[in-house]
Amino acid sequence: MDAPRGTYDLKVSNLVAAPAKGVPALEIQTRGALEGERATTVTTVTGGGIDLSAQGSAPLGDGPIDMDVAIRELPLKIADGFLPNSGLGGALMGTAKIGGSAKAPAGTYDLTVKDLTSARAKGVPALNVYARGDFDPKRVVTDALVTGGGGIEASARGSAPIGQGDLDMTVGLKAFPLALANAFAPTLGLGGQAMGNARLTGPVSAPIGTYDLTVKDLTAAQAKGVPPLQIAARGDLTGERVSTDAAITGAGGISLTAKGSAPIGDGDLDMAVAIRELPLALANGFRPELGLAGVLRGDARVLGPVSAPRGAYDLTIADLVSAQAKGVPALQIATKGALEGNRVTTDTQITGGGGVQASAKGSAPIGDGDLDMAVAIGELPLALANAFQPQLGLAGALRGSANVSGPIAAPRGTYDLAVSGLTAAQAKGVAPLEIVTKGALEGDRVTTDTAITGGGGVSVTAKGSAPLGTGDVDMSVAIREVPLALANAFSPSLGLGGRLRGDVRVAGQVSAPQGTYDLSVENLTSAQAKGVPALQITSRGTLEGQRVTTDTAVTGGGGIRLTAKGAAPIGQGDLDMAVDIAELPLSIANGFSPGLGLGGKLAGGAKVAGPIAAPTGDYDLRVTGLTAAAAKGVPALQITSKGALASGRVTTDTAVTGGGGVRITANGSAPLSATGPLDVAIAIRNVPLSLANGFSPGLGANGTLQGEAKVAGTASAPAGTYALRVTGLSTQATRGAGVPAASIDAKGRLDGQRVFTNTVVTAASGLRVTANGSAPLGAGDLDLQVGGRAPLGFLNDTLSVSGDRIDGTATFDVKVGGPTSAPRINGSGALQNASYSNRAAGLQLRGLSASVVANGTNINVASLRATTRNGGTISGSGRVAVDPAAGFPGEINFQANNAEVVGTDIVTAITDANLKLEGPLARRPVINGTIRTRSVEIQIPDRIPAQYTPLPGVRHRNAPAAVTRQLAALNTGGGKGGSKDDAFLATLDIDVQAENRIFIRGMGMTAEAGGQIKITGTSAAPVPVGAFQLRQGRSSITVIGKRLNFTRGQVGFAGDLDPTLDFLAETPAKGITAQVLISGNASSPKIEFTSNPAVPQDEVLSRLLFDKSSGELSPSQAITLAQAVAQYSGVGGGGAGPLDSLRKGLGVDNLDLGGGSGGGLFGLGIGKYISDNIYLGVTQGTSPRPPA
Repeated sequence: MDAPRGTYDLKVSNLVAAPAKGVPALEIQTRGALEGERATTVTTVTGGGIDLSAQGSAPLGDGPIDMDVAIRELPLKIADGFLPNSGLGGALMGTAKIGGSAKAPAGTYDLTVKDLTSARAKGVPALNVYARGDFDPKRVVTDALVTGGGGIEASARGSAPIGQGDLDMTVGLKAFPLALANAFAPTLGLGGQAMGNARLTGPVSAPIGTYDLTVKDLTAAQAKGVPPLQIAARGDLTGERVSTDAAITGAGGISLTAKGSAPIGDGDLDMAVAIRELPLALANGFRPELGLAGVLRGDARVLGPVSAPRGAYDLTIADLVSAQAKGVPALQIATKGALEGNRVTTDTQITGGGGVQASAKGSAPIGDGDLDMAVAIGELPLALANAFQPQLGLAGALRGSANVSGPIAAPRGTYDLAVSGLTAAQAKGVAPLEIVTKGALEGDRVTTDTAITGGGGVSVTAKGSAPLGTGDVDMSVAIREVPLALANAFSPSLGLGGRLRGDVRVAGQVSAPQGTYDLSVENLTSAQAKGVPALQITSRGTLEGQRVTTDTAVTGGGGIRLTAKGAAPIGQGDLDMAVDIAELPLSIANGFSPGLGLGGKLAGGAKVAGPIAAPTGDYDLRVTGLTAAAAKGVPALQITSKGALASGRVTTDTAVTGGGGVRITANGSAPLSATGPLDVAIAIRNVPLSLANGFSPGLGANGTLQGEAKVAGTASAPAGTYALRVTGLSTQATRGAGVPAASIDAKGRLDGQRVFTNTVVTAASGLRVTANGSAPLGAGDLDLQVGGRAPLGFLNDTLSVSGDRIDGTATFDVKVGGPTSAPRINGSGALQNASYSNRAAGLQLRGLSASVVANGTNINVASLRATTRNGGTISGSGRVAVDPAAGFPGEINFQANNAEVVGTDIVTAITDANLKLEGPLARRPVINGTIRTRSVEIQIPDRIPAQYTPLPGVRHRNAPAAVTRQLAALNTGGGKGGSKDDAFLATLDIDVQAENRIFIRGMGMTAEAGGQIKITGTSAAPVPVGAFQLRQGRSSITVIGKRLNFTRGQVGFAGDLDPTLDFLAETPAKGITAQVLISGNASSPKIEFTSNPAVPQDEVLSRLLFDKSSGELSPSQAITLAQAVAQYSGVGGGGAGPLDSLRKGLGVDNLDLGGGSGGGLFGLGIGKYISDNIYLGVTQGTSPRPPA
C-alpha cells in the first residue's frame, strides 16, 4: 500500500482548560500536509496578548526534525493561571530552531525576557534577561545576562548536563545592590553592593569549584549607627566540603578573620576565628540604650564533627563600660576555655570596676549534663548597683565563694558569703550592717545559716531550709534585738523608739505553712505621738495553714490596758476575735495632735465572728469625762454606745450626756453597704452652740440647739424628717455688727435626693426672715422662697464707731431656683424713707429709698435715691448678675446733683457727679467716673490750735462698749481708711474737677483756687493725688488790719482727705520785703513771718503792721504786736471768726473788711459768683481815690 498523503487546515477558537484557569481564551490555526512518513505544519497561537508560531516538518516516527519556533510575545502573567498569586509581569520573546532526530533532538535558542517583575518582589525594579545557546540530547550550553533591577548586572556562561554529567559554569556578579532584599523584608534596611565570581566544574553529584566575593559598604537598619562594613571572602568547593578565607573590616577599628572549612552535611569542622579588634560600641547600633564601650579581642578554634565539635577560645574585653552602668569604672575581662563535644570549660577573671575582683572556673554542659563551677568573689563593691539605680546609694562590699555541681535539673552546691559595711541612702543614719550567710543547695532545696548584726544594735539570725519550688519550709528566726529607730532612716518623721525581740518558727508546706511566733516590743515611742508614755506590746500565736491565732496585750502609754485574742484567716474564712479595752486614756490622741487637748477614758469590749464577707458581733463601749480644748468651758461629756453586727447591718444605742442637761441620743441601724435601708432616730437636747467655738475659735457662737431627726431610706437616697430649734443665736461677728440674738425654728424632711425646709429666723427690733422650699443634696435645682423684714437700725451700734448712723427698714421677697452652681433669683427688695449720716464727713442723706428687682440671672437696681442736707440729690441704678463663681459681676451708675457730700468745720463741698461701680462686686470692683465741684469751702481756724497732752495714768473706767470700740478704732487707725478686712473693697479711679470756687478762709486769709485732682487707692483707703492752684486777683491775707495779696498758692492732696496748704504773700515794709508763708494741713496750718533781708519774726510783724521797728513801738502798739504773735503761734482757742459768720449770713462768696489801701483808713469788699465763670465784686474805701 502506498504511504498516505493529504492536507489539513484546522482552527480552534476560545480554547480554555480547567488546569489553566484564568488564562485568556486562545485561538489556534494550523495547516499543513502529510507526505508519506512526514508531516509539515504552519501553526499560530494568539489570544490574551500571546503571539507565537511554529513552522517546519517532523517525522511520523523516527527521523530528522526541522522546526522553527518564533515567540513574538508571551505575557508572563499567564503563569497565574497555572501558579496562582505568582504575580509575574513582563513578556518572553525570541526564537528557537530544532533539528536532529526525533529521538535525539538538537538545536539553538535566543530568548529575551523584558520588564520581568513579581508580586513577591514588590518594589524591585524590572529585570531584563537575555539568554542564548544550543542544546543536544545530553547537554545545554548557555550564555545569559541579567540587567536592571535597580543596578543588577550578572552573567552565567557555560554548560550543564541533562541528567548526570559534569558541570562547567562560570557566574559573574558585576553589581548586585543589597537594597533589593528590602523588597522581601523591609525591616532589613540593607545598603551596600555585592560583586564577585564563582566557577563550578565536575560531576553534578559532587561538584568542585571556587568563589571570590566582595561586599562593599554593608549597612542595615537594625544596625543604625554602625559604620559601613567591608567583607571579602574567597574559597573553594570540593565535593561535600567548603573552605573559606574571609575578612571583615570597617571604620572604628573593626578587624576580624575566619579561616577554615566546613562540611556540607555531616563531617568535621576546622575553623579558626581571629578577632583583631571588635569595638563593643557596634552593639549600640542595634540597641542604642546600651551605650557600650570597650574592645573585644581574641581567638577561637573549632574542630571535629559537627555533632560533637571540639575547640578552644581565648578572649579579652578591655575597658568595658555601659550607659546603664554610668559611673561604674571600666571592667577588664579575660576568659579562656575549651569546647569538648557538649561541654564547655571556662576560666574567667573580672577585675577593675572600682575594686571588683571575681573569678569563675569550671565547666557546664551544652544542654543536659552536670555542672562543675566554682565562683570566687574577692571583692565586689556594692556601690556598683548605684550605677543602675542611683537612688539606692549603697556602700559596702560582698566577698565569698560558691560551688555548684551535679545535674542542671538538680544541682548541688555550697555558698559562704559575707557583706561588710552595708549602708544605703534610704537608710541614711543607720549604722553599717554586717551580714554572714552560708549554706548549701541540694537538688531543689536550699539550707541557710544567716546572721545580721550591726546597725546600732541589730542582732538577728535565720536558720533552716526552704524549697526552690513546692515542698516543706523549716525555718527559725531569732530576733535578739532590732532597734525600731531603724525605721526612722526610711521615714524620719516616724521618730520611733523602742526595741523588737522574739522568735518565729515556720514549718510545713509552702502553700499551707504552720508555725509559732512570740514577739515583744519594749518602750515603743513615736514622734507623731510625742508626749505619749512608752508602750509595751506582747504578741504570741500560731500559724496553721491559712489561719493565724493571736494573744496580744498592749500596756503603758499613760494607763493603756487592752487585749486582743482570737483567730483570723489569711484570705477568706471565719473571724473569731475579741477585743477587751480595760482602759484607754483619750489623751493619747493629743500626742498625735496636741491641739485636740482631749481628756477622758474609753473602756469596753467588742467581739467579731463569722465569715469576713458577712461578720457578726457586738460591742459595748463607754467614754467617761470627755473634754477637749476645742470645747473649752463645756462640761465633761459621757458617751455610752452598744450594739450588734449581723446580716450586713450594724445596730446602735448611743447616748451623749453632760452638764447643763446636754443629751444626744442615736438609736437604730444602718447597713454596711450603700444599698441597705437606714433606720436611725436622733434626739438633741440642750446642746450649747459654744461647742463650735473650739473648732473655729473666732466664731464666738452662743445659743442652744434642740431637735429631733429620723432617717430612713438608703445612704444614696435617704428619707426622713427633722425639727430643729435654736435659741439665743449670736456670733462674735453678729454681735460686733449689732445684730440682736436670733431664734431659728426649722422643720423639714428628706426625700431621696432633696431636703425640704420650713425655716423661720426671728430677732429683736422686728427682724424676721423665712425660707420655704427644697434644695438638692447633691447636684440639682434649688426651689426656695425667701422673704423677710430687716430694720437697719440694729447696725448703728457698730456704725457709731466711725460716726455713721442709718435708719429705715429693708424688705425682700425672692424665689431662688436653678442649679446650685448657677442659681436664678426672682423677686424684689425695697428700702423706703431711710436716712444715713456720717458725722466725720458731715454727710446727711434723707429720704433714702431703693428698689431692687431680680429676674432670674440678674438683679436690677431699678432705683436708688436720696436727698442731701442742702437739698441736692443722689440717685443710681444698675444691674448685678447672679453668678457666684464670677464674683457677682455687675454695673451700677450713680449721679449726684448739687449734693453736699462734705459738711465739716474744716471742709464743706457741694458737687455734681457721674460715677460707675462695675466688675465682680463680691471681689474687687472698680469705681470710676467724674466729680465736678460747685463749691468747696476750706475753713482754717482763726487761731492755731493749742497742743494738749493727755494727763499720764488717767483711764476711762466703765466706758460704754460704743466708746471702747470708738477708741480702739482711733488707736488702730480704723477711723481713717478702714480695715484691711472690710467686706466690701473697690478700686478707685475718679477724676475731681474744680475750675474755681474752692475757697480757703480763716486767720485773716481769703483765697480762691481751682484745678483737678485724681482719687485712686481703694474704698477702704482712698488716695487723692494732685493740687488746686491759686486764682490770682481775689486772694489775700489780713494781719491785724494789714492786707497782703498772695503771690503763690496751692491746695494739695497727697494720700488723705486733709489737704496741705502752700501760700505765700509779700509786701514792702520799712526797708524789707515782708513775707507771710502758710503751710501744713488745713486742720492744723503753720503760719510763718519771714523777710528779705531776714529779721526776727516780731520785727517783721512790727514793720508790717506799724511801718516801724519793734523798738519804736508805743505801749498800745506793743500790746497789739503781742496779740498778733499769740494768735499765729497757737495760744488760745480756734474756730471760725465773726467776720466769716457775717459772710455766711449775707450769702456772699467773699467779704473783706480791713485797712484801706493807698493810705485809706477803712476798706470793705464784697464778691459773689453769679454764674460758673462770672464773679462780681465791689470794694468801698475811705480814700479819696477809687480803688485799684
